[in-house]
Amino acid sequence: MSLHADRIYNHLNGVRQFKTRAQIKLGAKKDGTITGMKAEFWTDQGTNRSTPTTDSYLPLLLTFKCPDAAGKVNGIVTNTPQTGYYRCVAHPGGAYLMNIAVTKLAEKVGMDPLEFRLKNMVTMEDKDQLTERASAMVTIKETIQAAADKIGYAEKKHAPGAKTLADGRKHGIGIS
Repeated sequence: MSLHADRIYNHLNGVRQFKTRAQIKLGAKKDGTITGMKAEFWTDQGTNRSTPTTDSYLPLLLTFKCPDAAGKVNGIVTNTPQTGYYRCVAHPGGAYLMNIAVTKLAEKVGMDPLEFRLKNMVTMEDKDQLTERASAMVTIKETIQAAADKIGYAEKKHAPGAKTLADGRKHGIGIS
């Protein structure tokens, strides 16, 4: 079955994304340079034992320079509907959870989350941290910066919870 046909099958048959939990530890220097990562994920694979969720920690390694990294994924087969992909492959839950961890680390070292990401992102000069080949994410830094510019991130950013709408709801802006 082709990838396109597989996605159509998933939508028509009620396939759902992987429920994912994680324990993520990130380290950084005071200047915001990421120094290490240890992550363990637990993913609900439903009845589909063959779904490859084993790379849930890759969003960090493929996007950010991280000299000391370890990751483990535990795929759990449960009596729930089959899991599958809606977009991307294998690590949507990992990308979401890693971005939460990266944002928290940026706040902890006193950096804007966008500046923190841009400081640590892989570039064309960096090799893939897993294969030692040229990085496949050579335009990620430029893409994130272009998106930030397009949404007016610099002008609209503010501390979490600093602004409130007239009805009492909090609001903010973010990018990952």
